[in-house]
Amino acid sequence: MKKLEDTSQKRRALIKVPSFFSKSSEFGTQFWLVCLITFVYFFAFNMILPRLSPYLESLGGKEYLGLVITVFAAAALITRPFSGKLVDEIGRKPIVVFGIIVSIVISFLYSFSNGVMMFLFLRFMHGFSAGCTPTGTTAICSDVVSKNKRGEAMGWVGLCSNIGMGLGPAVGSELSAYYGNDYVVFVVSAFSAVIALLLTFKLKESLSETSTLTLKSFNIKWNEIIEKSVLPQGFIMLLTVCTFGAILTLMEDYVEVFGIKKSGYFFTVFTVVSIAVRFFSRKHSDKYGRVLMMIWGVSFLILANFFIAFASNAPLLFFGGALFGVSTGINSPTIFAWAVDKSNPKLVGRGVSTLFIFLEIGVMVGAFFSALIYSHKPENFRWAFVFTGICAICALLFVVFEYRKERV
Repeated sequence: MKKLEDTSQKRRALIKVPSFFSKSSEFGTQFWLVCLITFVYFFAFNMILPRLSPYLESLGGKEYLGLVITVFAAAALITRPFSGKLVDEIGRKPIVVFGIIVSIVISFLYSFSNGVMMFLFLRFMHGFSAGCTPTGTTAICSDVVSKNKRGEAMGWVGLCSNIGMGLGPAVGSELSAYYGNDYVVFVVSAFSAVIALLLTFKLKESLSETSTLTLKSFNIKWNEIIEKSVLPQGFIMLLTVCTFGAILTLMEDYVEVFGIKKSGYFFTVFTVVSIAVRFFSRKHSDKYGRVLMMIWGVSFLILANFFIAFASNAPLLFFGGALFGVSTGINSPTIFAWAVDKSNPKLVGRGVSTLFIFLEIGVMVGAFFSALIYSHKPENFRWAFVFTGICAICALLFVVFEYRKERV
């Protein structure tokens, strides 16, 4: 018998568990559940994105295309201070659940839009979802993962959100093309969000001390809106996501210049690249530092804007999308980990919401000004992305300043 046990132990010793599984298991079940919820949520949430502008045009709202992203971001912006405070008071899970429920209801109601104003109202209401769920899930991750693993953890969460954000628009475009209408896309998006809601049943509250929700919980003081220690990261976030706002607003029309009918292909390219970059560089900010990684990420963003702006054919446009994927894969997990590092440990929710507030402002700025510059003239696509490229250059200057400040 002893001989058999010794033989069994030797066999087990020969079977080495890959380092990927042994290390990733350190995060725990709750962390991976958050990753799964994040994937499903962003898949459902972004499925409708490529179809929003065409749907608004079909309602006679061509001149309001810039508002598709702007009103959504405005609602998310309004929500962030409240979600940041509530996440630190009543708990992370209730805010996650509330955001998912809003997404389910609004996605379903898009099908009943019978006019431009109703559509824009629903788009505004949808922003409340984005203002809540990501704030809650990011706070949970900061609770359940140690500081020396934070960059890698944010990389995994970002990886899951990127996969959802990439697959969602591609599936949405295919569903619309196959069925010949956008109603199916909205309904499938709503049912996908229901799956995310069901997954939250297994999610545990990670905040150790919570309070009851009351009307006073919504009483926000000015000093409770922004976590001042995260302001530098906020400004950098604002300037870097202007490009994303422009892409969301213009890409559906821009790809047609090159004879491409679906912008989903562009989203797929940058998403696949971003996923690959996140997978291979998820530990780098923990190892080499947040600021150094941001310098690389923003530099790739500047190059991406250059190639997108001056693309003369589809391959160059997609190469710009790939470079955008590289920058996103580096910047997103790094800047969130950096912000959590700088936040007051008791106010992580406020720190995360501060970063999201600047994200929403950046998306709004990119969406609004790119649409304004474009003005439905194909020759102006170039100048819209020159504008976002200048924003990226300013972001790099901010990051270099922070780098020099940390080295003093």
